[in-house]
Amino acid sequence: MIIAAAVLACFTLAANAALDTYALTQHVQVLDVSATDAASSNLLQTITGPAVDTINCKGNGTIVASIGKPLQSNTNFIGTLVIQSSATGTSSWSAVSNKSVTVTGNATGTVNRIAYEFGAGARYIRAVFTTTNDAAGVCVTLNSFKF
Repeated sequence: MIIAAAVLACFTLAANAALDTYALTQHVQVLDVSATDAASSNLLQTITGPAVDTINCKGNGTIVASIGKPLQSNTNFIGTLVIQSSATGTSSWSAVSNKSVTVTGNATGTVNRIAYEFGAGARYIRAVFTTTNDAAGVCVTLNSFKF
């Protein structure tokens, strides 16, 4: 019992120290295409967000992807969001393994959370949203601890 209490105290102290060291939240908009923009541009294609520098992100975070309802309510709609990374932020972009979301059909809109470990991969990330058979608004936000 004493050993278990000591181990718990060590984990608790480490967690409290981490919270004292870093700001609790950092929100960065990665991609934002409103339904109006998607409709007016007829964006039935690939939409690529800007490079986001994650140098100030720390530890485990979340990428939140909000994908709207297909504008024409097509039941064969497919929307795929992929997180890509790059060492330089300007070239050599590649998909991050297991960091994607696909929405199909006439969904009413979805919010998806993608766990992401900052510092384990390349410095820059971006979101790429591809649609077929319809268009939809999309908003992607990065949430993390901040140095």
